[in-house]
Amino acid sequence: MVTILNKNDRAAFLKLVMYVTLRKPDECDHLMLQLSQYDKNRKLDVKTKERFINQMRELFIKECEVPMSKMNIGLVLRSMLEILR
Repeated sequence: MVTILNKNDRAAFLKLVMYVTLRKPDECDHLMLQLSQYDKNRKLDVKTKERFINQMRELFIKECEVPMSKMNIGLVLRSMLEILR
């Protein structure tokens, strides 16, 4: 399957990959929360947001504390999507 991303989506995807490779969980979870907010009238409750941020930090500790050559970026991105669900 091939997906064509618009300019904003491409920029967001590249930022996401950059934050993962630079091991920046704060920037990464902020971007993911920002991108997941399609309906500006519906805000995530504080507990849900905190749970997401904690799960993202756990993911970074578990998967990103290895040398870059051993980091599986695809696994990290898939795991991030699982957390968002």
